[in-house]
Amino acid sequence: MPFTKSVWSKVETLPRERIEEIQLIRLQRMVKFAYDHSPFYRRLYEEAGVTPMDIHELKDISKLPTVDKTMVDAVQRENPIFGDLLTTSRDLVKFWTTTGTTGPSRLWAYTREDWENVSYLYARGLYGAGVRPGDRFMICANYPPALGPWGCGYGIEYLGALPIPSGGWDTKKRVQNLLDWGVTGFRATPSYTLHMADVAEEMGLNLKERSQVRVIASVGEPLAAVPATKRLIEEKWQANVSDMVGMTEVGGPVMFVCQEATREEMPAAHLNEDYFLIEVLNPETGEVLGPGQEGELCITSLLLYGMPGIRYRTKDVVRVPEVDFCPCGRTTMRIRGAIKGRTSDMLVVKGINVYTSTLENLVRALPNLNREFQVVLRTRGRFDEIVLRVEPMPHIAQEAYPNLARTLVDKVKSAVGITVAVETVPPGTISGLGEQGVILKSKRVIDEREKQ
Repeated sequence: MPFTKSVWSKVETLPRERIEEIQLIRLQRMVKFAYDHSPFYRRLYEEAGVTPMDIHELKDISKLPTVDKTMVDAVQRENPIFGDLLTTSRDLVKFWTTTGTTGPSRLWAYTREDWENVSYLYARGLYGAGVRPGDRFMICANYPPALGPWGCGYGIEYLGALPIPSGGWDTKKRVQNLLDWGVTGFRATPSYTLHMADVAEEMGLNLKERSQVRVIASVGEPLAAVPATKRLIEEKWQANVSDMVGMTEVGGPVMFVCQEATREEMPAAHLNEDYFLIEVLNPETGEVLGPGQEGELCITSLLLYGMPGIRYRTKDVVRVPEVDFCPCGRTTMRIRGAIKGRTSDMLVVKGINVYTSTLENLVRALPNLNREFQVVLRTRGRFDEIVLRVEPMPHIAQEAYPNLARTLVDKVKSAVGITVAVETVPPGTISGLGEQGVILKSKRVIDEREKQ
């Protein structure tokens, strides 16, 4: 049963000292378990000259070497199919692959206990987002062997709501069933959530009149860090929209935005600190960063035993977590803006770091532009430059294109500190490159610098 009307479990409200005690106990236990049972981790720690006995306090985690996807890829190629990360070949009940958007898919197996923990955490996060027993919740995904859709479905079941799978349906069928069946919440990427709203409009369906959706769990793409997209979703669906962040290699959700925080301009996501230990690292040096800084998210899963994830570098960009007040009553640390982007999405132009999520926020804040866009990197003389390729909406006259471009140039200059070029293209030029109206990640950024 939920602990309060807003909080799923009591541990989310414990004093900071007690939360850190729990983390240390579980960290010491996990490191010893991995050392004793995973050949990968024993070899890694022996090569680094560390043992479980070196972990006396939480900050000692920095003594352990980090793990990243290239290391996992290597051991899985050498020793198919899971590499030598496995701690057991028995009691494995779930099999996952990563999406493989930035390289080969990695394979992961969960034990029964791992899966129970994931189901529990999804229930906790979804309850925090506003899902309640008796709700009807649609999972808008095709159900590949990926953690997110399945974890969400089991979490919905765990908290006493009704999961509605929608694998194999096209968008029109999803939208129609969502309205006809009185669905009160759903899980989808921000891009697909907006696409469903567009399809509903094309079908002549008025979401503001017919939709009963109260809660949208947003996954797979930055949302809290992109206020313009968040506002657009809220306007179209008249629902609370909350980030939920997890990943196959460590489980999850690692963090979620509670329903109280959705009222914030840039919401902060609560960390599930009893299950995860979070560090933020300098992407180049691996140095642990301090308050107010921004870097790469590094996660240690404290209760994932089948294939442990200890100091796993995610390539996600976040701010260092902070202890700040939240009206929901949770005492867990929060990350303002949740995931801002990927380290691979960071563009360095004229010595300034620019994230595609920042550019997305600026493009989607202009009502006369289609929400899809491209970033083209070119060389002009001795310097690199960014060209933002955008589509005006179909009803905008071509004579208005130059003013739109100047407005966007000014907004980027004000927000980021550099001058970009803006290239307007006819409607359908960019959005037509996508699937289900959503542009592919591989076509979002085009680097033409190597060709010059």
